Amino acid sequence: MTISGPAADVSRQLNNAFALAIDWRIDSPPTGRVVLSFGNKALDITDKVRTAAPGRVATAQFPLRCFAGPGSDFTKIGYPFTLRTEGALGLTLSRVRLEPITSGDSCPPQAP
Repeated sequence: MTISGPAADVSRQLNNAFALAIDWRIDSPPTGRVVLSFGNKALDITDKVRTAAPGRVATAQFPLRCFAGPGSDFTKIGYPFTLRTEGALGLTLSRVRLEPITSGDSCPPQAP
């Protein structure tokens, strides 16, 4: 599942401690790895999805700093959201947005 559009400059949001926030409901747990991408950087969010309460609407935040690093260009983000799995996953997606960080979550591991 991908959300794309014209490239946008989100460097201000990176510098001001914003997160990619996802309102979702996990309907059935994943059977394989789950990867979330923002721009050209990907995180393995399998553990976060597996520990979410099934059937309950929740908001997950992923700090933009988790997607920063060599090769990242936050001045040209054309693909702000890509979610993929190597297996099955039942998920209802309600909303995706950038918002100020409200949780102390650490960064999930980088996806290979």
